[in-house]
Amino acid sequence: MSIVVADLVLLVLVTLAGREAWLRWGPGVGAGYASADEARELLGVGRLRRVRSVVRPDLARRGKR
Repeated sequence: MSIVVADLVLLVLVTLAGREAWLRWGPGVGAGYASADEARELLGVGRLRRVRSVVRPDLARRGKR
């Protein structure tokens, strides 16, 4: 009996993990994001540089260049 319960718990955990992975990395996840070229064309290089700390805070340098 305990083996059946353990198998059911494992099945539920694997199913939940698979669902989360599908929602995070599945097809169509990146839909709606602009490419780098599209952003550069629409916003302009100067504006992208001014707002770089908002757009990509992990890449923006602190202070002036």
